[in-house]
Amino acid sequence: MNYLLYQQALTHSINLLIVALLTLLALQWGLGIKQQQPPGKRFSLLGWQPWWVKIRTTNPRCTYYFGPFPFRWIAQRHQGGYREDLALEKPQGIDMAILQDTPRQLTRLEEFD
Repeated sequence: MNYLLYQQALTHSINLLIVALLTLLALQWGLGIKQQQPPGKRFSLLGWQPWWVKIRTTNPRCTYYFGPFPFRWIAQRHQGGYREDLALEKPQGIDMAILQDTPRQLTRLEEFD
């Protein structure tokens, strides 16, 4: 038997499948450079609201948004790492929440507002 023909046909099919999957991902997530969208906008275009980790500090008075996440449990899984990163800056009064929101800015210094 000539397995070489079968191997070539299988390799060709796998290559086509990979190209199709990459194309679908690019279309779903809006990877076009000219069509830059605000954070989380791609989720709302799909008909659902993204989840965000919101962290507020009292000194300095800042609000940080980390995300967007498609599911609440993914945001919960990442919140500890964000808290650790902010702790290196030694802020006072860290308050965290996970919510569905549409932030206008990912970082906001409230002292200048």
